[in-house]
Amino acid sequence: QDISVTAINTSFGHVAPSTSKTQDICKVNNTGKKKSLGITGLTDGSSEMTFQFKGSSTTSATIYAGGSAIIEGTYTPSGSGADSTTLAIAHDATVLNTSPVNVTVTGTGGTGDAYVDITPSELSNTHFEKPSVDAGALLQLGTYSTVVTIANNSQTAGDVLTGELFCDSNESSFSVSPSTFQLAQGASTEVLVTFAPSIASTKAEQITTSIQLNNVTSSLGSVVSTQPCTADIYPVWGPV
Repeated sequence: QDISVTAINTSFGHVAPSTSKTQDICKVNNTGKKKSLGITGLTDGSSEMTFQFKGSSTTSATIYAGGSAIIEGTYTPSGSGADSTTLAIAHDATVLNTSPVNVTVTGTGGTGDAYVDITPSELSNTHFEKPSVDAGALLQLGTYSTVVTIANNSQTAGDVLTGELFCDSNESSFSVSPSTFQLAQGASTEVLVTFAPSIASTKAEQITTSIQLNNVTSSLGSVVSTQPCTADIYPVWGPV
């Protein structure tokens, strides 16, 4: 029998102190064709990370020829700062006689940057009806709308982001709904952007706006980064 180890995710990223994050770390493969592979132990030097075979809650396993098993880890930082450990996988492989196989696993206690993303970042004219625009054309009254998605891409487990949205434009007929949001880590929601002119205009030109985020805060004190979403609006124009 022989052994190979394939990394899955060896970095926990940012995790708030006194909270836990569990994830798949690596896959142990028995590349032999006949004999079973014995994993006799998983050890590391960290008091904040623990490891076990997924689905068994044990640190030993028997992997049949051609099979594999996943090792999962749990990271519970006691404070802020970077952590690193060496996961040692002891085995009885005879072809690869170097035991244990070592895997470096890292994590950082504390909050990292949080990102509120708006997609698409630039609304193309396909989101609003765009007929041909003639000189002296008249803006037709009506309601024109599109949808954008905002997402909480914080790196920190349990990080809830809240904030406000508004349209920054010289036109007062733009609105967003909802105008506030509260998103758990990894969550997203759709926002309706509406342009509803109440007075016809003779300006035969595109109208621009940007969807801005305001007063965005993190439940864990992360530094929150945001970028506006720009929009080129082509509403329906008709003859004068």
